[in-house]
Amino acid sequence: MHPTCLQLLSCSSIFALAAGEPNLLTFATGGLGQVLGSTFGLPGTDATFDYVVVGGGTAGLTIATRLASDFAVSVAVIEAGGFYEIDNGNRSTVPAYASYYTGADPGNYQPLIDWGFVTEPQEVWYNRGIKDPSSFDPQGGPPHVSFSNYADAFGSWAQKGLTGVGMELQDGLNSGILRGASFSTLTIDPRNGYRSSSESSFLQAAPQNGTAPMIYKNTLATRLLLDSNNTATGVIVTTAGSYGIPALSYTLSARKEVIVSAGAFQSPQLLMVSGIGPQDQLRRNNIEVKKDLPGVGQNMWDHVLFGSSRRVKVQTASASANSAAVAARLSEQFRANGSGPLAAFGAGIYGWEDLPQPYRSALSNSSLQELDATDQELAVQGFKRAREIWQVLEDAGLTVDVGEEHFPGFNVTTDSDILNFIQRSLMTINHAAGTCKMGKPDDGMAVVDSRARVYGTRNLRVVDASSFPILPPGHPQSVVYALAEKIAADILGLEKPGEG
Repeated sequence: MHPTCLQLLSCSSIFALAAGEPNLLTFATGGLGQVLGSTFGLPGTDATFDYVVVGGGTAGLTIATRLASDFAVSVAVIEAGGFYEIDNGNRSTVPAYASYYTGADPGNYQPLIDWGFVTEPQEVWYNRGIKDPSSFDPQGGPPHVSFSNYADAFGSWAQKGLTGVGMELQDGLNSGILRGASFSTLTIDPRNGYRSSSESSFLQAAPQNGTAPMIYKNTLATRLLLDSNNTATGVIVTTAGSYGIPALSYTLSARKEVIVSAGAFQSPQLLMVSGIGPQDQLRRNNIEVKKDLPGVGQNMWDHVLFGSSRRVKVQTASASANSAAVAARLSEQFRANGSGPLAAFGAGIYGWEDLPQPYRSALSNSSLQELDATDQELAVQGFKRAREIWQVLEDAGLTVDVGEEHFPGFNVTTDSDILNFIQRSLMTINHAAGTCKMGKPDDGMAVVDSRARVYGTRNLRVVDASSFPILPPGHPQSVVYALAEKIAADILGLEKPGEG
């Protein structure tokens, strides 16, 4: 999943409504069922639904399909992108390709799946812009969760490195306790090795059950409609034309609620262009203020990635990038049985710990007392800790060049040198969150309440990573799924998420 992408649907099997495994060509081979396009809204035509969901990503498709599972409820999904299997070839399906279009180069994007956003220079760092399977329900959701069908060779060595510096092995990382080292489960379908998404797990099953939401693909939500009481009544949308053909603008109205699930950047942007946000900023842009909420677009969190590199004696992800023959062999293996290096995303093992001694003692007293001031010092000491782990691997005979570091090199030694290197090289991991934060009514920066309802409005919610008050230390994807399930259960009046 690309968190900065257009939050991508899949068409590989959504159209098949005959019994058995989905088949895109069912309609052309005499199969019975719903007509091919019945799941898709007609551009340019105003329409009314009970719920209108903005965004067909992790949260949006989860909550939309859960709501639509009630036969008495009609749901529309507005999605700016298309189907990722078509728009992005195999790069959104094969696990090993997950890191495509996640680099810091502003030109490293794919316009059919990626907004191509680049930040303004960030002075705080360096003035640089950056960019369990048995639980699966065939009736729709949750996503497949499993280990990949391939054990990465470097992962076994990395395990030795993590345990070699004192981290304890854990049975897994799904208990909610992030401490110690463990291989991680991933959202991968073990039957074929494909990545499992909200579309493949929730949406694909819905047409076969007769409960699919209406999808408006390649359609951008441009403004929320609010009446004089700040009640959300619908969304103005635009469906793009191809090659200069004029776009069509029309209205999708909501009898009950509008649910914004457009992500950490687009959700606050949509609120703001609709008059909900910091009033000074709205007025500077000549936007009528519907509700002054200072927290809209603020409080953004993300995880950062940095570290050192060494040459190793086992095959890693770069092997196929450096050899066409290797790439062809790995592709054939994946096509044959969904296994091999392409079925894995990286080494697959992670280590979590509180910064140990002696690195902890190197933090200043002010940093120990104030977390925000700790960030840079903690990064430097964490970098040194990672070098210690690499040394364990060198001592075990894994590295090619003994006593050498490929990147940045052992000439980077002082705290000042290391910090400068981190500032120049760090990347975010596209886990942006918190820009429409959840909070109590007396929190002046809160945007939504505990049920994701936007303060100062009616019938309007924000359900995605933007509504996190903070970013959890682990991967946010599971939290997004849980949030969407929880809010859908609240709306439907279910005692437990996923019922019904």
